[in-house]
Amino acid sequence: MSNTRKHPENSATIGDLLTLGQAAKLVPTSSGKGVSTATLWRWCSKGVHGCKLRHYRFGKRICVTAADLLAFGEDVAEAKRMIEEEQESMAIQYQKRPRVRSAAQRERDIEAAIQYLRKKGIMV
Repeated sequence: MSNTRKHPENSATIGDLLTLGQAAKLVPTSSGKGVSTATLWRWCSKGVHGCKLRHYRFGKRICVTAADLLAFGEDVAEAKRMIEEEQESMAIQYQKRPRVRSAAQRERDIEAAIQYLRKKGIMV
């Protein structure tokens, strides 16, 4: 099941539409260059963490709106947060538990250590 945000009210107008090239320049990046149009198309077709970028197709032309970009960013952030929470809970669930020795095993270990130290001449 996809996390694609469903917009029951389609308030986008033709004036709101951006080509992938225009939209790529709007997406903030650490380098300040924007993202590739191929990246935007991948977000539309394959998605990220189960979230797909809503897009509009007019023949060969693919368009998105700024609102769809923001909604996609919110969806991906929420999906990522949920994934991280799930991974955290799994890590807590499977943390290595300390080895618990019985009293008898502890006594055997102590005796073995004493024997070892005596053999090495450390303990008399």
